[in-house]
Amino acid sequence: MRNYSDRVPNLSDIVTFAIASLALLVIPGPAVIYILNRSVADGRNTALAGVAGLEIGNFMHVIAATLGLSAIIAASATAFSTVKWAGALYLVFVGIRTLLSKPTPPDARSTSATARKAFTQGIIVNTLNPKVALFFLSYLPQFIDPDR
Repeated sequence: MRNYSDRVPNLSDIVTFAIASLALLVIPGPAVIYILNRSVADGRNTALAGVAGLEIGNFMHVIAATLGLSAIIAASATAFSTVKWAGALYLVFVGIRTLLSKPTPPDARSTSATARKAFTQGIIVNTLNPKVALFFLSYLPQFIDPDR
């Protein structure tokens, strides 16, 4: 019979992880600002499409961390700065485009086109956020026991 108790994290590790995760969640970053913008401008459904895109961006970082690409970005100041500035420029581009666009009444909007656009932008916002890569490299491994 297998004993799974050695694979379950102890309570103090779970509490520490939960508190540290909560602290990270309450600090708004580009993703939070992006979703707030989408929800105010286009409503709940479009914001949810943006959230789905952000999660695909997170998954891209999981793949990058698995392949070791996140370590390269974190180790290279040039690579880190390049990704950081690309993300910042993209957010500025989205902001300027939003400010310069003509307001359209909610009835005239194509919900599926707007949701598709929010989904794509969500992927880009999180993929170009180097802090997500650093999260997977520095924060998450502290709570993983390689012996389990």
